[in-house]
Amino acid sequence: MNIEITGEDIQMLGELAHRVRDKIKDINGLVGLKDNFVKGKPEIRIKIDKEKAALLDLDTYTIAHTVKAAIKWSEGRSLSEEQG
Repeated sequence: MNIEITGEDIQMLGELAHRVRDKIKDINGLVGLKDNFVKGKPEIRIKIDKEKAALLDLDTYTIAHTVKAAIKWSEGRSLSEEQG
């Protein structure tokens, strides 16, 4: 069984994950209950249009690497802006 909770508010997602865990922990036959919520570590899923990517001669590795670099740049930029 897999329960997926999605949203924008990381704190709320953590609270919901905890509440769901508490509600289902005593269900008969349920073993190995765990969640993969990591506070402050949101997940981004990207769906690649393989046809368009192929037209641009891009593979999934290149796209993933570019997205990862853009996120790191954006996070670093936000930190430097906060520090002034």
